[in-house]
Amino acid sequence: MNDALAGRVAADERQTALLADLHAAQSKMVELAEMFAEGEVSRPEWKAARAPLEARVTTTQRQLDQITGTHALDDLVGQGGELGASWSTRNLDRQAQIVRAVLEHATILPGDSGARSVDVNRIVPTWQL
Repeated sequence: MNDALAGRVAADERQTALLADLHAAQSKMVELAEMFAEGEVSRPEWKAARAPLEARVTTTQRQLDQITGTHALDDLVGQGGELGASWSTRNLDRQAQIVRAVLEHATILPGDSGARSVDVNRIVPTWQL
């Protein structure tokens, strides 16, 4: 009864619903990637389908963070050196969470036409404040 009065039951139910939505969106992203890899969808179709899924994942993750009081960087505060050293061992989802937490957006400056490689000097990050 105390949990119900404190709103914990509602928060737990909301968290469960958000987790289910997050996992569903992530599963759809995997399915979409597989469809693209198999040639079942074109690149424009893939991009059009992926954008709303990415937005859904980001929004849902932020809502979960608010409910649980956690943040993608909570376990990393003060450990930048360790983060850099272990970056390649982290899974892609975790890397994406960390980047989303610190990067507002990135601007890609024009480059040489015909260049086939990524020039990191053309990437200008705008960091979250």
